Amino acid sequence: MTTLTVPPSSTPGLRCPPNIVTNCVTDKGTVVFYQVSLCNTNYTVKSDPPSGSLFPPGVTTVTCIVQALTGAIEKCSFTVTVLCGNTNAPSITIARPPTAGNVLLTWPGTGTLQKATDLLGPWITISNAVSPYSISISGTRGFFRLLP
Repeated sequence: MTTLTVPPSSTPGLRCPPNIVTNCVTDKGTVVFYQVSLCNTNYTVKSDPPSGSLFPPGVTTVTCIVQALTGAIEKCSFTVTVLCGNTNAPSITIARPPTAGNVLLTWPGTGTLQKATDLLGPWITISNAVSPYSISISGTRGFFRLLP
């Protein structure tokens, strides 16, 4: 017979949730609740902004911090993106130009173009993207959105 003894962890084991994308409830944004995980529950996480806060339209980075018994600090972060619908919001037009293997994205005005392989993200900003923007089509699916 073998006895296995597992001592309590001396580290918090901090884990942030994945990035969150949600819609506005009011023009000021929406209240967002999230759950930060700890492997060792003898610690307290401080999150800024805290869960249950009003998140304004746009992208907000949440930073979570916990201090281990050794004095070391564990930190993680994630983003909360609040999308506010607007009947006058610009939309992206997708067209297939004569160049094979590309699509042309166009939109009025300015904005930040983002791409993801899944509708829920993670969303990646395409640096220096201005309309019209030509992008190569690969074998994977792609979703695009325009942030103000």
